[in-house]
Amino acid sequence: MPQQFTYTHRDHCPCGAQLETTQRRVIKSLRWGQVQFVECRRCRTMVQSPQISTEALAQWYDSADYQAAGADKEGAYLDYLADEPQRQLEAQARYHRDLAKILVPGSQILEVGCATGSLLAAMKAAGHQVLGIDLSAQFAQQARALNQVEVIVSEFFELSGTALVL
Repeated sequence: MPQQFTYTHRDHCPCGAQLETTQRRVIKSLRWGQVQFVECRRCRTMVQSPQISTEALAQWYDSADYQAAGADKEGAYLDYLADEPQRQLEAQARYHRDLAKILVPGSQILEVGCATGSLLAAMKAAGHQVLGIDLSAQFAQQARALNQVEVIVSEFFELSGTALVL
């Protein structure tokens, strides 16, 4: 990932509580820097801060460099669309193996970082109401076209306080 990305600090958790920046913890060092998280004292959510700006991250996910970086072990998709049929089968198996037994029939499900929506499609086929959020406009378009699921192109934190209707 390029070093020239801009970073932003998160002051608030999605629950609305102010984050205390004195509680930072280094979780992992990557080649482009350290990933740090702050724990929300109200809801205990771990929030990455600082993080790559939403605009820079969205551009990276939609870039040809990202799509071609499949050998990168720190994340990247190798011809993501070509693997979609296999991903759909794996998502169906994962739903039935792991999620069907714990989800109430007809649940409303929001998946953050849903990519092309394979898991959402499996949950929708099982009768759940689903909605996805992803930074990549390209993935959202593929989710709609290939899996017939709705995906909002946004960064999760930008939706804080926004009503999402399933």
